[in-house]
Amino acid sequence: MTKTDLVDEIRNNGNLTKKESESFLNTVLEVLMASLERGEDIRLDKFGTFSLAKRAARIGRHPKTKEPLELPPSCSVSFKPAKAFKERLKKMA
Repeated sequence: MTKTDLVDEIRNNGNLTKKESESFLNTVLEVLMASLERGEDIRLDKFGTFSLAKRAARIGRHPKTKEPLELPPSCSVSFKPAKAFKERLKKMA
């Protein structure tokens, strides 16, 4: 599913125009990103929790030359699905 698909789903299910739907989605995404930038976890009932995962600087290896490389510290987002979401996924198997 792409962002365009999400906008269309919001439009179809929310009685909004395409422009309103896109604005709504952009606002939600911006709020989520800003919360993570502040180091806050995002907990969505029955869906899951998004949290910031920080990685310390470390030594890696260049895949081609096998030379050691210094990798800088970095951040990524981790997601842990909620129990209700896991139960829905189990039904799909």
